[in-house]
Amino acid sequence: MNIPQIQIHTTRAQIGMETTNAQVSISQPRAEQHIEQPSGILEIRTTRGQITADSSQAWEELGIYSAPRAIQIMAQKAKADVFEGMRRVAQEGRQLMDLTQKGNKVAQIAKQRFGPKLVQSEMKFIPSVDSVKVYNTPGTTEINHIPQPVKIDVTTHKPEFEYTPGNVETYLVQHPSITIDVVK
Repeated sequence: MNIPQIQIHTTRAQIGMETTNAQVSISQPRAEQHIEQPSGILEIRTTRGQITADSSQAWEELGIYSAPRAIQIMAQKAKADVFEGMRRVAQEGRQLMDLTQKGNKVAQIAKQRFGPKLVQSEMKFIPSVDSVKVYNTPGTTEINHIPQPVKIDVTTHKPEFEYTPGNVETYLVQHPSITIDVVK
């Protein structure tokens, strides 16, 4: 017996896809930066030093005096000369009155007054080494530095994003089908 046969043929469906990739673009402009360093403040305060030299002793040793000092020295010398003269006259008067001494008393007095005298010599530096007095008052210096802060100014820029979305397209390349045949 012959049984009929059934033949089934199927064709699958085919799907096609086309894609466009998404695109992302990111950029960020550079930040703007300004840096400034102001100069520091420098203050310097000084007081002058002072040097004082007193040379009055050196001038006096050289015999050069101020008018008031010259008057004072001459008055002292005149007073001393008067006292020396009075002393000498008194001594000569005592010599003349002294009867115990023998010889010519007037000649002895004249010899004492006008005879050779012993002169002392010595070496002397005029003016003396330490005759000028020097006084020093030192000055002062005060330094004050005030630093100034650094000034930094920054302007930032936001990032720039650009996005293009992707796309997927689907389509049917082959339609599905079923064919049934009966074969005897």
